[in-house]
Amino acid sequence: MEADYLKYLPADKNFRFTDISEFGDGNTDLEIKEDGCLVSNGLFHFAPNPYKYVEECFLLMDKNAYFLLIDKIVDVDDAQKNTSAYFQNSNHRRYYRVEEIIDFTKEYFRMEYFCRCADDGLFLFKKI
Repeated sequence: MEADYLKYLPADKNFRFTDISEFGDGNTDLEIKEDGCLVSNGLFHFAPNPYKYVEECFLLMDKNAYFLLIDKIVDVDDAQKNTSAYFQNSNHRRYYRVEEIIDFTKEYFRMEYFCRCADDGLFLFKKI
């Protein structure tokens, strides 16, 4: 898992990654320490409430921990892509624009890094 992200992240960072899926199945002992990085890869567009999703991620983390959000992002053609994705998987809620993701996270995180890789956006946030 880590190797996939490392090639896109700033070289001066040394993270301990924890996938958000590790918090499922009643596992409540985990927390993301200051030098840790919570990873959400391809799950954000399934969240019924993006603000709540971001808030829940925030609550799992110690101060100054990192949040790596990787998901498909859209521009002007978002209606067509979102409709197509919904017909492929009815659990799909919505792909978001970069500005929307920044807006969802601005109360909890400061964006440290962003890159776009084809249709995916990779956002690195630091908890404030």
